[in-house]
Amino acid sequence: MVEIDAGDVIMSEGDPGTKMFLVLSGKITVETGGGDRGSIHLAELGRGACVGEVSVLTGGVRTATVRAEQ
Repeated sequence: MVEIDAGDVIMSEGDPGTKMFLVLSGKITVETGGGDRGSIHLAELGRGACVGEVSVLTGGVRTATVRAEQ
C-alpha cells in the first residue's frame, strides 16, 4: 500500500507505466493535455477506482495525468 498526499502527482501523461493503482480512500483527478488550451479535466474518481491499467496492459505510455485530491 502506498499513501499519497493531496496535490501529489500519481502518474504523468506520456511517462512509461508498469504499475496500476486502486484508490482505497480519498479522491483523485484525471486530466489529459489539451495542447494550447492547457489540461482537460476528464474525471474525479474515488474509492474503488482503478487507474494506470491502460499502460500496464498495452505496454504503452500513460494516457493521462492523475493527481491525489484528498
